[in-house]
Amino acid sequence: MKRLALMLLLAVAALGLSSTTVMADFNVGASLTDTEADDSGFDADDNSWKLFGGWRSSDRKWFGIEAQYVDFGDFDDAGASLEATSFDVFALAAFKIWRFDLFGKAGLAFWDSDVSGIPGGDDSGTDFAYGVGAAFRIGPRLHIRAEWEVFEVDDADLDMASIGIDLKF
Repeated sequence: MKRLALMLLLAVAALGLSSTTVMADFNVGASLTDTEADDSGFDADDNSWKLFGGWRSSDRKWFGIEAQYVDFGDFDDAGASLEATSFDVFALAAFKIWRFDLFGKAGLAFWDSDVSGIPGGDDSGTDFAYGVGAAFRIGPRLHIRAEWEVFEVDDADLDMASIGIDLKF
């Protein structure tokens, strides 16, 4: 929860700055997600949400940094239950084709999970995450964004598809 508060504080601070050329390099957004959890003893999916924000280099629009908070949802399978969240930091590489921004990203996921009904219980850690996506430019500041991301959490993979709104500043 502290990570979410920090991310929201940074987003609000970015919005509070005057609209200068440097602000044209920031973005914030929200997405609805569909996540599938898959490991040797657990296979389930759920819908949830994520919040994200980022920065693109003024000199090199193809490079950026992005952070996000993800609520993966609640997964139930064969009497077991899993709830997971993460705060993620990514390096982002993008290029433009017509009205689309196509991008790939790789980084770290700082995750927490609450497990019941199977051995292991609650856990947390830091693992590799990556993804690809596209943002369709509706206007100069408003984009519709679709992504596919993979989170390698301990022995499990969380595959997440999302669609949402991305606002540029």
